[in-house]
Amino acid sequence: MAGKVNINRVRREKDKVDQRNAASDANYWKIPEGDTTIRILPPWADDVDIFFREAGQHYNVAGRKQPVGCPRIATEGQSGGPDECPLCTQVEKWRASGRDEDAAAASDMYVTRRYYSNIIVRGEEADGIQVFAYGVTILNQLFQYFSDDDYGDLTDPLEGFDVKIHREGMDRNNTRYTIRVARNSSAILESKKSGKPLKKKMKKLLEELVDLSSLIRIMSADEITKIMDGDDPDDDDDIDDKMSNLDDDDEYDDDDDSDDDADPDEEDDPDEEDEDEGYDDDDEGEDLTESIGRAINKKTRKKSSKSKDKKKKRKKR
Repeated sequence: MAGKVNINRVRREKDKVDQRNAASDANYWKIPEGDTTIRILPPWADDVDIFFREAGQHYNVAGRKQPVGCPRIATEGQSGGPDECPLCTQVEKWRASGRDEDAAAASDMYVTRRYYSNIIVRGEEADGIQVFAYGVTILNQLFQYFSDDDYGDLTDPLEGFDVKIHREGMDRNNTRYTIRVARNSSAILESKKSGKPLKKKMKKLLEELVDLSSLIRIMSADEITKIMDGDDPDDDDDIDDKMSNLDDDDEYDDDDDSDDDADPDEEDDPDEEDEDEGYDDDDEGEDLTESIGRAINKKTRKKSSKSKDKKKKRKKR
């Protein structure tokens, strides 16, 4: 007898494929050695009020190359959460056993918290939006500036601040990071000639913000249990592997200089376009924040419209 398709299973599989596609399309940025100036961009949707997406990752699971997303951390603070994570449960058992070998295994597989932000890299604005993955030490340094009244919202499109990251060392065991925020505020994109905001380009750029929630694939407890038992459904999947190659050594960060300010390099913005081309830079007094909101809503409506068109086509058939 023939089987029957489980529509809910199909939807779950579709969600997994969509997430993998989103992850493969994203342009991930890896911190190079030395100094690099970036601009952290605003939240990617109207209903998001934070500049990063948090995720938990377990490494060294049953010989798997890719990290495993932690459902417990992904659902913290949500209604009905947090969800069960078999890996966290196993780590807790190992820690409680009192055996040295179990303590070592727990240390290897303990969840690592990662944070993802949309950024542009100064000097690489032509590359568009990139995704920056970092650890808790860099996040804590950023929090110091966000909570400082002299700075506030570093991501503000018109009055935010560039961030200079210094990386010392390239090996996991000797890498240090320090961040410094520019003394003066600036727009995300400015004209070299006049110093005024390039509002049209900024609105276009912010329409392309990456939905960071779509990058994080969270497995079910059953899927994770299968991996722990050696049955890895993603054995040949290189998408998570791409994400796992991002910097995960922030526990070695050096934040001694996190309160030192530095101006970003003068050549940060290669964009030669200014506010002319028949375009009024004041945009008829329009508030850019409102424009950004409309841009994000427009992006959301486009997705909704495509979905409706697909439904209409199915009905015609």
